[in-house]
Amino acid sequence: MSGGSMNHLYSRLEEAAENIRNGLTYTGESRDYNPMRVKLAELMEHVAAALYNIEMIDSSDIAPGSEFDSIRAAFKFARETKIYVSDEEVIKNDRQ
Repeated sequence: MSGGSMNHLYSRLEEAAENIRNGLTYTGESRDYNPMRVKLAELMEHVAAALYNIEMIDSSDIAPGSEFDSIRAAFKFARETKIYVSDEEVIKNDRQ
């Protein structure tokens, strides 16, 4: 019980995503806004949610199958996010 089967990997991913979203470097220094980084942070948040559910299942805290919706959500977000690397333009709501 109580999670931990993956050493709470999801929480480290959430923290990294939050730092990226807030424009912070690993050392806490501020960086300029970058829409590609923000979209990556959003994807990381979806993956972190899926990892959380997987970890809870593997620790016998929730029922198997509870991870499917969060995994689908991560894949859906990745599939629907369009980023043009050539000009770094993120289409649709790049500054949410």
